[in-house]
Amino acid sequence: SFRPGTTQSPSAETAFTISGGNIEVRQLRLDNGGNIVEAEGTIQFSHAWDLRIHSLGSSKDKRRSATDTREVRLTGSLEAPQVIPLEANAGPR
Repeated sequence: SFRPGTTQSPSAETAFTISGGNIEVRQLRLDNGGNIVEAEGTIQFSHAWDLRIHSLGSSKDKRRSATDTREVRLTGSLEAPQVIPLEANAGPR
């Protein structure tokens, strides 16, 4: 689940493009030993960002379905981030 604090992920994969003062994150996947988080969105060189972050939960939890995700939208800036909880499975990604 999402909560304040620091997490280190020993495994990470990403696909992104840099152009026009932006980093377009098409896919970011972090795995910290079973708990998987995915994200996509934009990070601007000016420190503003707009990312949609999905917690897929533990890869070991067989009870959860592939569509059972928890999501937040991270906006604002590196200096003043804003976290907006999104309803589960609300619309296309």
